[in-house]
Amino acid sequence: MGDKRPRSKTQRSPSSNSLKAERQRSQSKTESQTPEVEATPEPIENVLPWDILNKDQITELLSLTPSQMLPKLCTLLKSPNTHVNLKNSIKADLYLLLLHFAQQQHFSEEQAGALVTLYHHILNMVLEGKELMNLVLETSLLLTCKKELKTGMQLDFYSPDQVSKISEYFSKGLFQHFKLYRYSMLQEQDQTIISLEKIVHTCPPQ
Repeated sequence: MGDKRPRSKTQRSPSSNSLKAERQRSQSKTESQTPEVEATPEPIENVLPWDILNKDQITELLSLTPSQMLPKLCTLLKSPNTHVNLKNSIKADLYLLLLHFAQQQHFSEEQAGALVTLYHHILNMVLEGKELMNLVLETSLLLTCKKELKTGMQLDFYSPDQVSKISEYFSKGLFQHFKLYRYSMLQEQDQTIISLEKIVHTCPPQ
């Protein structure tokens, strides 16, 4: 009679199955720990120097004398009738003194343009009714690049010595006479119409 004992099926040893499972877990863990590569953001062009006046305008203004610069500024800043409009007159004078300061410091077009942008920002704070301490703090933070004027854009155009001189200029000008400038720029000006009528008498024709 033939051997009727059941044949045993081929089975993997428990140690072999355990090793395979361990490898799978290790591979899965490694994949989960692999950091995702983030796309490098594109650098933002710093256009702060040309935010108020463009490069050609700044270059032209820096080449002029104060007497030549004033009428040009009145046109660029849209400040007409400075002989009768107090606010426009103050605005034009402030920017004239600012650019003359930039000339004295031999600032580049980029540095002068950035200074105009900063000054415009601080003057807007005056018009918004901000207090003097807010203006001083804002100016300090922007000049020391501890704050961005616009997203991704800092006023990083100046050396420490230039920052010191700009701060001194602000302190002795706009900040020292803050109450006067605030009152003059926020006070509504009375509209006074001045006219002169002349009557000329002529002899009747003969």
